[in-house]
Amino acid sequence: MNASKTTTHAIVARDADLVIVLRRGPSRHVRLLRWDLRRDEVEGGQWLMGTVTFGACSLSPKGELLVYVARKGSRTFTAVSRPPYFTALAFWESELPWTGGGFFVDDDHLVLGVTHEPNQGSLPPRLKISDIWSYLPWKGNALEPSSATFGEPSSRPPRHTNTGSAKGRAIGRRARATLRWSSSATNRPAGRGASGS
Repeated sequence: MNASKTTTHAIVARDADLVIVLRRGPSRHVRLLRWDLRRDEVEGGQWLMGTVTFGACSLSPKGELLVYVARKGSRTFTAVSRPPYFTALAFWESELPWTGGGFFVDDDHLVLGVTHEPNQGSLPPRLKISDIWSYLPWKGNALEPSSATFGEPSSRPPRHTNTGSAKGRAIGRRARATLRWSSSATNRPAGRGASGS
């Protein structure tokens, strides 16, 4: 009999003696468990048929709400639930592959990686929702380029410590050839499909 592989991921509540455990396995099933550290009791929760992106989950500081990203088939969504249940209070279907997820600033403030209103459901009225792009506005590069920050510019390829071997010498030759080719604008070949004139 083959034992199915399982993995676990735990999220500790910041202001409570509580841990949420996500157990993946067997196959594409995930179970949510609530572990009360004070009483050392684990409450078995709901199973979800699909996958949960562990790195995109967050637990509110008191452990009352969980935000997670789940995928079932070709659909990906962000949801907020009350652990140990996956049942969504509200969910947002992902518009783009790299959007979704979120984190709790505090018990009353949730920052999400989506910009639209929930597709379904509603959240507690006390909960303030921000999107990540307005919560962390881009202010440009905070570092001014300088030799102290990035080192002195050089037109030489980096030296390899293993230059005594044939492999090390070949790497050095390729680096020098690449440098010569890239620094000579007149010797560049025409791009694909170009006439070369």
